[in-house]
Amino acid sequence: MCKSLPGRQQLKLGISDAGETAMLTLWSSTAVEVRLKIYREGTGGEVLTSIDFQSAEDGYWQVEIEDEWWDNFYTVQIFDGEKWLDESIDPYAKFVGVNGTRGFFGDPSLTQPAGWNDDTWLAGVPREKAIIYELHVRDFSIDPQYGFQYPGKFLAFTERGLLYQGLPIGVDHLVELGVTHIHLLPVFDYGSIDETRLDQPVYNWGYDPVNYNVPEGSYSTNPYDPYSRVKEFKTLVQALHQAGIGVIMDVVYNHTGASRNSSFNLLDPGYYYRKDAEGEFSNASACGNETASEAPMMRRYIIESMQYWMEEYHIDGFRIDLMGIYDLETINELCERLTSINRDVILYGEGWAAGVSPYPAAKRALKGNAKFFPSVGVFSDEFRDGLKGQWTNHKARGFVSGAVNMSESVKFGLTGAVWHNQIDYSKVIYTDEPWASSPKQMISYISCHDGLTLADKIKQSVPEASEKQRVAMHKLASTLVMTSMGIPLIHAGGEFARSKQMVDNSFESPDTINQIDWSMKLKHQDLYLYMKQLIAFRKDHNIFQLTDAAKVNRQISFLEVEAPQVIAMKLSPARSDSVETEMLLLFNGAASHKSMQLPPGQWRTIMQNGAFLRIDTEGAVQLDPSSATILVRAQ
Repeated sequence: MCKSLPGRQQLKLGISDAGETAMLTLWSSTAVEVRLKIYREGTGGEVLTSIDFQSAEDGYWQVEIEDEWWDNFYTVQIFDGEKWLDESIDPYAKFVGVNGTRGFFGDPSLTQPAGWNDDTWLAGVPREKAIIYELHVRDFSIDPQYGFQYPGKFLAFTERGLLYQGLPIGVDHLVELGVTHIHLLPVFDYGSIDETRLDQPVYNWGYDPVNYNVPEGSYSTNPYDPYSRVKEFKTLVQALHQAGIGVIMDVVYNHTGASRNSSFNLLDPGYYYRKDAEGEFSNASACGNETASEAPMMRRYIIESMQYWMEEYHIDGFRIDLMGIYDLETINELCERLTSINRDVILYGEGWAAGVSPYPAAKRALKGNAKFFPSVGVFSDEFRDGLKGQWTNHKARGFVSGAVNMSESVKFGLTGAVWHNQIDYSKVIYTDEPWASSPKQMISYISCHDGLTLADKIKQSVPEASEKQRVAMHKLASTLVMTSMGIPLIHAGGEFARSKQMVDNSFESPDTINQIDWSMKLKHQDLYLYMKQLIAFRKDHNIFQLTDAAKVNRQISFLEVEAPQVIAMKLSPARSDSVETEMLLLFNGAASHKSMQLPPGQWRTIMQNGAFLRIDTEGAVQLDPSSATILVRAQ
């Protein structure tokens, strides 16, 4: 259970019903007075009334909300003993007006789509069976040529039956591909989009949080209506659940979009943030500030906010941005709380920070401390860059593009970042030791929203390669990710060689750079069909879903090979698993043909050079350049 927070009482924060009286509760340790201001509109207009909060001791402040004030907007304001600070939105608000500058006294029962009470979290898909697809809401449907009724909106995820040249697109594409979960880039209310000017196309990924407990208004059909964004996001979740797909939220509690004028800082100046030696906002997020997750009321806020998304919106999991900024205790309490609600909740994050933090590294949720939060996944940059080359150097090559020194980093990822006696950790990039407690703790990926897409990276790093050769490298990289022991994550469009026109940081690039070009599915149909088969192949073989390090060492071994750019991995089934057979995976990262002597006996080739087939063979097998070959021992 979570530890107790400051004060003798644990009052519910935000709006709650206390008997027949609705109550708004805030917490501010520095306030001398607090007042509520009520408005008719979400922006502009005159104050209808101003009401004083009453101190409830221990930093809590409360005010009763009379019936006449429902369906109105409000702000809060504190007096610090010297002056009244600027008005601010209530950071606990669940409904907001346009651009999220005022809260709203709303009725949650009015936000439920038909059948919502029958909706629940995705069942039967524990973390080790997940196949995650990272996607930006606007990218998915904004291109006007594909006929979405709600381009760039939450409701685009309710549209079915859309085709391009006879090929399913939209949600039907996701179902056909076979992914289990959609990881949505930030869908909470963020600050970089002016919701009053949506006729002007402005783009952002959304890593500039304003209101953590409210969906982003630009993705709704009417950002002025506080109910619209809430109901429409619930409708998205419901539609994906009906399609058999879980929803993972990208959450960014490590910093706020504003610093001195954020709702946190206007409610309790300085409390919610870490400071450097000079007393200024520390900046491990590289976004101007970093929150102090170790502060009890910040910890409480993070945990209760994510719990709210799970319970109110039926969210299936969370990707934690810059998780290396958070303290370990918060991450573990968060995991305990959310797992008690849904044992299959998926939690993972970036095991690093973007800058220096004053909080001790030994106490933060960094990748090197992963053993202290074993139930939370961590992205493996060792595997990612081992496969494609250093992500900030566009010309750098990885295993799939011909590098000769990346095999140990690739083997590190294939074994799920746990200890394995056949890996030379002195040759693994970014670490000199395994960090995962179990293989399901490692997130296996080759590209995401950050950096070049895989297709663009290959084109930049191997400019002399033909398109056919680049597709072969793409297939090889995808095969390595899908046959690793970690949890695979696909960047949206990676299944058909998505390009962002060589832009590696497209956080505010126009739609022409970021939007999903569904015609690529037709252009690269061979790659797409291969990816679809590869996902099905992974799902069909439990050997890729090992859950502990001991099994990895018992059931995975690497054969001795002379060629430095060839990896030969043998998978042996457990004795109790009668449906599996011994499997041999051969990966050739070289630009030339290689020959591999097979272990004694007869083998059946089931995948070779990007095609699934059934050919019996023995003795030796020829490996094409930039290729993967999968064989099983013939029965």
